[in-house]
Amino acid sequence: MKGFSWRWLLLSLLLAAGFARLGWWQWQRAAEKSAWQAELAVLSAQPPRPLTQVLGGDVQRGVPVQVDGEVLPPTLLLDNQTRDGRAGVLVLARLRVDGVAEDLLVVRGWLPLTDGVRALPRLDPLPSRMHWFGHLDRPPAAGLSLGATPGSLDQDPALLMRVDPDWLADQWQRPLLPWVLYLDPAAEQGFDRDWSPRSLPPERHRGYAAQWWGLALAVLLVYGVLSWRARRRNRARKAM
Repeated sequence: MKGFSWRWLLLSLLLAAGFARLGWWQWQRAAEKSAWQAELAVLSAQPPRPLTQVLGGDVQRGVPVQVDGEVLPPTLLLDNQTRDGRAGVLVLARLRVDGVAEDLLVVRGWLPLTDGVRALPRLDPLPSRMHWFGHLDRPPAAGLSLGATPGSLDQDPALLMRVDPDWLADQWQRPLLPWVLYLDPAAEQGFDRDWSPRSLPPERHRGYAAQWWGLALAVLLVYGVLSWRARRRNRARKAM
């Protein structure tokens, strides 16, 4: 019985230590996210620089850039994008940027579906050349992606389930930057835009840390209660 009790104690301590370590990791992630958000706020407030200058160094998420280039077909519509409970699409353009070997995807913004999921929004054609500015970031997330193929480029606009730069580059036989330009609200030819970096906020990490630490405490409490009850039963048997 005594050896059994020690095995349970060891298991409880190992579990509690593991949960506590996970909680500490989440707490550190919260601190890192807070520092990153502060850096991003400073970076985002800077005036946009030409993309050619930005690509010459280490590209940071959220860096403001400006581009000039030729608009190429087709317009892309990323499906299953909801906003304020409404179904819609993200509208993207493909730009051949002056002085850059790779093409660039530009997120023009969000549009609602006007008549259910089948009626796509009508889009006016863009000028052949555009001057755009905004923030570089990762490609937008897929709302719901089923199957291995992101979609089809046979029509213009082309409806996609997700934005896969490697797949698009293969279809177009043209290199494509892994970064995407999210238009600034003041940029022309855009729609509903509210860019912010896709990342868990520090508060969420702190919440996860509290959950892990709560589990660690719960393991120790459960062991303590069960151990106390076992000792009471042993004393009761000895008293009989």
